[in-house]
Amino acid sequence: AEQVAAHAVPRGSGGDGISVLPLGLEFTGGDPLALRLPDGEHVLVLGSARSGRSATLARLATAWTQAHPLGWVGAVLPRRMHGFTARHCAHEVAADTSLLARLPATGPVLLVVDDAESIDDPDGALAALAAGGRPNTWVMAAGRPEALRQTYGHWTTVVRRSRTGVVLTGGGELDGDLLGVLLPRRLPVPARP
Repeated sequence: AEQVAAHAVPRGSGGDGISVLPLGLEFTGGDPLALRLPDGEHVLVLGSARSGRSATLARLATAWTQAHPLGWVGAVLPRRMHGFTARHCAHEVAADTSLLARLPATGPVLLVVDDAESIDDPDGALAALAAGGRPNTWVMAAGRPEALRQTYGHWTTVVRRSRTGVVLTGGGELDGDLLGVLLPRRLPVPARP
């Protein structure tokens, strides 16, 4: 499904300041599905444990790398991730925010953060980066919605302002609140793994 979507949806920045990031196939019609991400905006991937957050984050990071072949990718992975394919496209991987000190001075930068609710930002560097502290920068974070709802003043609040994200099935209807959207009470198809 990933390869079909990658070839059927135009790749890269569409000249209008939007990166087209193929995700897969839509579940109702089987049409290619892509996330259209305006330059400098951020993405929040929400889902419960073992729902596919890390795999979705990896797919988005890979698509971003295809759209920005000269870009730099850093990944903050607080726990060891089995099969996290973003490691393959990341220039640097760390268990904490120490890699922020080593961001390149110029060019497109993507920072991928998995288990975002467990990453603290005591000096405000992550929040500043997400708030536009460095031009040509994107942040993609994944976390458990119930944990992110309980974190007041967390750096992910800045990421949430983009109102762009992926909500994985199996959660509750309140999960969309983190992105400022209403989710339907009934899914068009039954939830599946």
